[in-house]
Amino acid sequence: MKNLLKSIVLITLCIVTLHAQQNTLITIKGKVLDKGTGAPMEDVNVFLSNTTIGTTTDKYGKFVINSVPYGSYKIVFSFIGYKTEINSLSSFKKRAFNFNIYLKQKPINLNQVNVTGVVSKEWKDELKIFTKAFIGDTKNSSKTKILNPEVLNFMENKKTKILKANSDSTIVVENKALGYNLYIVLDSFELESEGNLKYICYTRFKKLNPGSEKQKLDWKNNRQNTYIDSQKRFFYSLVHKQLEKDYYSLREGQIENLLKGKGEALSPSELNITSNSDSSMYTFYFSGWLYVRRYFDEPSYLNFIYPFISIDRNGNLITSTYTVETYGYWSKNRIADLLPQNYIYTGQ
Repeated sequence: MKNLLKSIVLITLCIVTLHAQQNTLITIKGKVLDKGTGAPMEDVNVFLSNTTIGTTTDKYGKFVINSVPYGSYKIVFSFIGYKTEINSLSSFKKRAFNFNIYLKQKPINLNQVNVTGVVSKEWKDELKIFTKAFIGDTKNSSKTKILNPEVLNFMENKKTKILKANSDSTIVVENKALGYNLYIVLDSFELESEGNLKYICYTRFKKLNPGSEKQKLDWKNNRQNTYIDSQKRFFYSLVHKQLEKDYYSLREGQIENLLKGKGEALSPSELNITSNSDSSMYTFYFSGWLYVRRYFDEPSYLNFIYPFISIDRNGNLITSTYTVETYGYWSKNRIADLLPQNYIYTGQ
């Protein structure tokens, strides 16, 4: 277990794809103002985290986002030099949301010294460690890179061996395996020397233009394969009670036993899942370790820290930070394997 890669990630940031009808729409509008002066703020980035959906404010600080599919989202308000504001919204019926947001300027760090053109060996080494942990260790990661690493800052505690990271502005990641550019607001990042990782980020996706029909087809196939093999697909199958149809096998028990191939087999019919009156929200009652395997793929291990979690009908986890730990195969899936929430799986 010592060498087993562990990832503790905010699961709501890696939510499953929407299977929404095209006519199911939400409208989001509002205004963004400077908290100190009350003045309207132009060109503020407003987007739904982990989607391709977003816009910027006009000169009056106003914004409108139309035609949003039903679902649960984090809406992000981001502007350089200001603290990022995050709000939640969820709806499974037609409605309009209105936000009046006041952004607060970040304090200026008078002790910070920037030396233009000088990059230390220590920073380069830390960037290499950060990149491997953040991008991931899968087939997709070999075609994924950070385009503006210069915005990253690193802090390592020599006693605890914990590497922390933050960024001066949005991190831009190019994923040529799935055909997206990702614009990432990094909220927190902590990596222990043993490989234990926890991070929170908010991401806006933008589709890349394919250079050929072959590349277009490759991206389509890679997206589908990434979805099928992902933790995202599992949570969708879980709430829709199609685990057997999708060829998942489950076990529960102590992690030491599960890693040895032991543990008690679980039938999907034994799982305790309830829904609200319109089946838009589900509650999954489970605590402890769950072994998950699809076909003969490498298994994954999920530790449900609390006795229940809430999931919407699209498979999104509506839960607090760090409620599920991930070991095994899915712990290797990071930014390079992240699909937008409004990606629609068209396979079987």
